[in-house]
Amino acid sequence: MTKIDLTGMRFGHLTVLGEGGRKHSEVAWLCRCDCGKEVIVTGYKLRSGATNSCGCLRSENGKKHALDLTGQRFGRLTVIERAGRISSFAAWKCRCDCGNEVILPSNSLRQGLVKSCGCLQREKGHEQIKKMRDVALRDGTNVNIISKKTKSPFGVRGVGHSNNPKKPYEAKLFFRGKTVFRETFETLEEAIAARKAAEKEYYQPLIEKWQQEKTAQKERSDHE
Repeated sequence: MTKIDLTGMRFGHLTVLGEGGRKHSEVAWLCRCDCGKEVIVTGYKLRSGATNSCGCLRSENGKKHALDLTGQRFGRLTVIERAGRISSFAAWKCRCDCGNEVILPSNSLRQGLVKSCGCLQREKGHEQIKKMRDVALRDGTNVNIISKKTKSPFGVRGVGHSNNPKKPYEAKLFFRGKTVFRETFETLEEAIAARKAAEKEYYQPLIEKWQQEKTAQKERSDHE
């Protein structure tokens, strides 16, 4: 079979300079692309039109069709400019409403996975902590402490051993930031009874007040 000399011929952006050996058992040709880069391409790919540049044409076409996010907003983020790639995704430099700048992949922005530089999550965390504190503290008292299960060895919160050998058991109660009751006893039963009496004196009025507020709130909700 007669070999066709392609030297000097043009195929798209490629100009054939001369033979370039063999490639995949086919005759290959050294070509110079219009962009200046040289590549070796088989005669079949040149003649069939499968290859018509060094790859720059495909790259340019890809850039033309690439999604431009510049100026778009995603949550608190405004896209400033393209910033390379992160993994297989285009990366974008973004400015958050708080002033910080971050670089994020396009999928995180378009899918709503990231909506700020991180300040939004921090604010939500602070709000949650404040909400928990507001719920826990009522009338100057920690609601959770009142209802918390005890870890006392005797099964009653605020009851333990004392340093008094004659009265080896102690009952105490901490209320609104201070110890309001503390006393030692000869028997465990006395200590437990004293602790429960102190709870009734200090805790019970608040518990009843909170129950009444809860009932009133429910009644208002039922009428709305």
